Amino acid sequence: MYFLKNLSIKSKLILIILSTTVPVLFIGIYYQSVNNFARSEKALKDQTITTAQLMAESCIGPLTFDDRKGVQMVIKNIRSIESITDALVYNDKGALYERFHKSGNLITPLKVTNAKEAFFNDEYLHVIEPVVFDGIYYGNVYLRVSTADLKSETKAYLLNIILVSLLLITIAYVLSLLLQRFISRPIVELVQVVDNISRSGDYSVRVKSKSNDETGDLYKGLNNLLSQIQTRESERDIAIGLLEDSEKRFKKVVEGAFDSIIMFNQNLDITFHNHASESFFSRNFINLSLKNSNLFTDNKLAEKLLLNTSNNNDINKNEITELIAIDIHGNQTPVEFSAIKVDIDGQPHFVATIRDVSIRKLHEEQLIAAKDKAEESDNLKSSFLANMSHEIRTPLNSIIGFSELLKKPELFEKKKNT
Repeated sequence: MYFLKNLSIKSKLILIILSTTVPVLFIGIYYQSVNNFARSEKALKDQTITTAQLMAESCIGPLTFDDRKGVQMVIKNIRSIESITDALVYNDKGALYERFHKSGNLITPLKVTNAKEAFFNDEYLHVIEPVVFDGIYYGNVYLRVSTADLKSETKAYLLNIILVSLLLITIAYVLSLLLQRFISRPIVELVQVVDNISRSGDYSVRVKSKSNDETGDLYKGLNNLLSQIQTRESERDIAIGLLEDSEKRFKKVVEGAFDSIIMFNQNLDITFHNHASESFFSRNFINLSLKNSNLFTDNKLAEKLLLNTSNNNDINKNEITELIAIDIHGNQTPVEFSAIKVDIDGQPHFVATIRDVSIRKLHEEQLIAAKDKAEESDNLKSSFLANMSHEIRTPLNSIIGFSELLKKPELFEKKKNT
């Protein structure tokens, strides 16, 4: 069966045709040969029995009158028959009366009865015919006939049959070789078309059906499949184009971000980083892991924060933590660290965002210093105003008092002027 699987469709069709015709042909040859041999045996037996009957009738008179010369004349008449090798005549007592042996070799006389017999044995046909007239038994005639001619004829017949069979097999092979093209050629052409499509990737090709049978249905099915593939390929190209545009936009956003963005796998190996992370850390991130790097002064805390990160659906639950990172100059720089958990190809990954807050911290310190200075200035101003208010209040009280006295009418004009 494995051998048949690897054969071409052309060879399979030829093999199928020959495997059905040749066995049937040999069965017919076998049946015809056996039947022909049986007919030949029957013809030889019938001919020999007829000869024995004629010889028995001719021997009635000589055996009745004990005429040995008459029996010899009867035997002489059958010598011309090539197939008869031996002829024996027995009297009514079962004794051998007269014999003829073509080869000159005597054979052992058989014990005969008055029964008719005809059988094949030892490559000879043996026929025993009783000599009977009016119910009176006079003896027997025995003929031994060689079957060599029969076998020679049978061999010649078989040889002719074999030659004819070979000729018929050759004709069947040639016809199968010619007729198989009606089945194999469309399939072979279809295979060539499919191979060309697979090489060129052009799914706009269509095959033209040349028949309305199952092969034609196969052509139509291939055309429908190519149409579906072409449609899906167009949709895929559009989707790929949109995906590439989205990826470019995302890449521009990520690469243009001022914050460092680093992706870690579940083993905390770095699988992606943007340009800002290289500028900030100035590291070769290839084959770098959070476990064997000194990105932060406390890497253990960063690992803990990553591993405890929620997935991207719970982004509001992820807190921003301040860490101390080691920047490009080896300085300890305060950063804000936040991360989310995402699944990529079924594997968990962690995306960390690291924001340099050193400038903001500096501004905060400056604001605090300015606030402290403003508060100090405000305190000085309050103290100055309190002192000034105390120093001015006493003379003002005198002035206000005298002003009130001047408003009274009962005072003398002289006192008003003094």
